[in-house]
Amino acid sequence: MASSTVFSFLALACAAVAAFSLQGFEPYDKYHREVRETHKRYPQKCCGKEPFTMSEVDRAALKACKKESGTEENDELDKHMKAFSCSMECLGKHKEVLDKEGYVAYGEFTSHYLQMYPDKTLHELTDQAMKTCISAANSKAKELGPDVLDGRSCNRATGLTAMCIRYMVETHCPEAEKTNSTDCGEVRVKLEDWNKRTNLKYL
Repeated sequence: MASSTVFSFLALACAAVAAFSLQGFEPYDKYHREVRETHKRYPQKCCGKEPFTMSEVDRAALKACKKESGTEENDELDKHMKAFSCSMECLGKHKEVLDKEGYVAYGEFTSHYLQMYPDKTLHELTDQAMKTCISAANSKAKELGPDVLDGRSCNRATGLTAMCIRYMVETHCPEAEKTNSTDCGEVRVKLEDWNKRTNLKYL
């Protein structure tokens, strides 16, 4: 059985990529009940008031990426974690926000991300987070190398970028936009822990 730390990561990861059109992403079907219970505790968003939206085109891309990454066939946590990188890279390719090596392209990614982020009052914060995170995530992905899932290499950059943006936005959220619930407080603690463990280098 997986640890609570793993389930916390899964919930935060799913929420982190919601604005990147992975809302409702549940790749961990083997542990469906535990992950769902964790989702109840960790809101998708604790900064800003507007909910994320997901287009039919994005839903189709998500379905294709889940199939391509083989997440539903995997029954090992290690593979599930790697499938997150693969699914995120796949979605990045669908949205044409990656360069030819699979690293996040700043201009293309930011243009899409801001379109999906409805809180215009947070666009300045989000834009600064993207500037910081894309560079840091690309560098960390190059340092770590790809995740390898069933013989297929997947660039970690998109997944790291999405998690980093969530970390930056939630932990630097203006007080007027912040949700000060107990669950959101725990989200910020978990994101701080993720940031320390990932050790991204911010310039």
